[in-house]
Amino acid sequence: MFRIPIATLLLFALSGSLWGQAPSIRVIQDMHFGELLAAEQGGGITLTPEGILVPYGMAIQATGRSPVQEARFTLTGPPNSRFRFTLNPPTPHLTEPRGARIRIQSFHYPAAGNEGVFDAQGQATVRLGAKLDIPADAPSGTYAMRQVSLQVTLLDGEGSRNLSQEFTISARIRPTLRLVNLASLDFGSLIPGATTGRYTVTAGGGARGEGAGGPRQFKGNPHPAEFLLSGSMGTCYSIDLPQKVVLRGPGALIEIQDFHCNVPLQANVPAGGLRFQVGASLLIPALQEPGLYQGTFTVSVDYP
Repeated sequence: MFRIPIATLLLFALSGSLWGQAPSIRVIQDMHFGELLAAEQGGGITLTPEGILVPYGMAIQATGRSPVQEARFTLTGPPNSRFRFTLNPPTPHLTEPRGARIRIQSFHYPAAGNEGVFDAQGQATVRLGAKLDIPADAPSGTYAMRQVSLQVTLLDGEGSRNLSQEFTISARIRPTLRLVNLASLDFGSLIPGATTGRYTVTAGGGARGEGAGGPRQFKGNPHPAEFLLSGSMGTCYSIDLPQKVVLRGPGALIEIQDFHCNVPLQANVPAGGLRFQVGASLLIPALQEPGLYQGTFTVSVDYP
């Protein structure tokens, strides 16, 4: 006489263990645009639901130095039932500690749009991308909004049920730096000595031979290389100089060493940009064959 209620209780317990979980949203990963270089005029870039950055033109570019990821969620609900999701706010503003703001213009959904269906186990995955608008002269910094809400409405069953879960959107913005070469490094015309010697053109504009029997100036106008670094005022920079390069001509290779600069290698861009010079020392072998010797060297600027 007691078998029927026992069977009924067992059936209820079995069905509950398979799909009777309470509906929920779990954040798998927040949305992060990574580190972006922004030109002074500003611009836009899209992060797709697949986690791919798509810039609009050249104004905004990814540095590739920090991870980029779409927002991803796991939803739990009634098996094979439908749901719809929305974002609140629909166009959130990301802020940095000094109060500057950038804006999410729109969210990007997978091909199915903002509706989905739970699978037979009551599970579903949602991926979100977004288009980010960066205004002109956005200052360098980390921008974030930590209270963006994914809101899910369960569409099937008796009445609708709403769920929500907050997540974070962030981006690191750095203004674009530009480096232009204004003048080459010129050692002038030199007469080699009877012994190997050094001839130096300083970043400050001076020139001198070293060693009694070393090279000396014959004619010409020795001068350092000159560069102009431009970017938003206050942007941190780091100048990288070569260790050594060689000049090629009719005789043996001539080595250039001891590159140096007349400004700090790490500092902030001043108003109007930074003009600086680079000097170096030429190591000339004894009785070097006459002729024109030429070469190139690279000066690079990065973000520390």
